[in-house]
Amino acid sequence: MQYALVAGVAVFVAGLTLFPGFGLGTLLMPTFALFLPLAVAIAATAVVHFANNLFKLVLVGRKASWAAFRPAPRRRPSCSDMP
Repeated sequence: MQYALVAGVAVFVAGLTLFPGFGLGTLLMPTFALFLPLAVAIAATAVVHFANNLFKLVLVGRKASWAAFRPAPRRRPSCSDMP
C-alpha cells in the first residue's frame, strides 16, 4: 500500500511540474524520505527525474524547432570584417 501511495504521489507531482519545469525534486524528495530510507529516496527521485525528462522529450520534442540546435555556418573572416 505504501508503494502505491509513493508511486501515486510521484505521478501526480510529475504532472504538476510539467509546465513550469521546476519543483519536482522539491515536492518529491520529502515524500520519498518519509516512506523510504534516505539513500533509496535520493535514488528514486533521480529515477523519476530521468523518466520525467524522457516523457517531456517525447511529448514536447515533436513540436520543437530542431533547426535551432544546428550550428551556425562558419565563414572565413575577410578584411571587410575589420573595424
